[in-house]
Amino acid sequence: MSTATVNPNLAYGQGAARLRQRLREPGVVLAPAVYDPMTARIAEQIGYQALFFGGWAQAAQLCTPEPFLSMTEVLEGVRLLTRSVSLPIIADIGGGYGEPAHVFRTIRECEFAGIAGVQLEDQAFPKRAHYHKWVEGVISESEMVDKITAAREARTAQDDNKIVIVGRTDASLAEGFGGAVRRLNRYKEAGCDMLLFFPNNLEEARLAPKEIDAPLVHVQAAGAWGRPILTREQMEEFGYKMAFAALMVPMTQAKAMRETLTAYFETGRQSETLEKDRDSRIWLESLLGLDQYYRIEERTTERDRRVMPGAAFHEG
Repeated sequence: MSTATVNPNLAYGQGAARLRQRLREPGVVLAPAVYDPMTARIAEQIGYQALFFGGWAQAAQLCTPEPFLSMTEVLEGVRLLTRSVSLPIIADIGGGYGEPAHVFRTIRECEFAGIAGVQLEDQAFPKRAHYHKWVEGVISESEMVDKITAAREARTAQDDNKIVIVGRTDASLAEGFGGAVRRLNRYKEAGCDMLLFFPNNLEEARLAPKEIDAPLVHVQAAGAWGRPILTREQMEEFGYKMAFAALMVPMTQAKAMRETLTAYFETGRQSETLEKDRDSRIWLESLLGLDQYYRIEERTTERDRRVMPGAAFHEG
């Protein structure tokens, strides 16, 4: 996306309208969890049609466990994306940062930030670190219904411009398949547009879209101790509408950075491939929008400057 483009995410409700339109079209929508503008622009350039601003991914970037993220950190992080790409973004707002009144305020702030959708979960707030050990601490169905009602009432946009509410349950371990399905169907009645279910095995993944009466999100959780990873074909065959790749980007980036930094530490050299990879550097600079700024400078501050041969490639 050129920096000169007017970003429709920042036009009130436009991101939500584009997300709803895409959800009405055939096929599953693949949404990687990203947390920084550069990765978001790469995803947009590749052709993704939506992004997930996931709590696990953002927390990994900040070197803190997900349960300790604040609303301010999430909103500040997601604003960097909504002003950098034109893709609709679904933000993970956890338990909404408190009780129903807090959820109401959270949704209003999400509207101001240009967010297209929110994932609201029935985990207890504040969430505990043991969540990462698959210890589920869920609130009651009625408490979650109250939060969903507050989220629905907080939306000020109309019709397709309303933020998409994705209701998530974490009760599939504690209450089993039937309990989780019951919860999600009740969340749909309370006003959720989409639902997110964590199947414990492949059979539950297959059955869930048949038992849950709403467009369903599947989470592709790398290293998830048995929770199924599905192919695009399986998701479409089973009936899922969207898939979040929750850990893919931070795990991939961390692994690559560890290997690269280790090699530099041991040898004092970057890899030969990297040192000679001018094409990737030029591509990355174009991703940052440098060409537009070059054009501005060429007709203003650089107009009368004599450019020396070879000076166009800056090594800063």
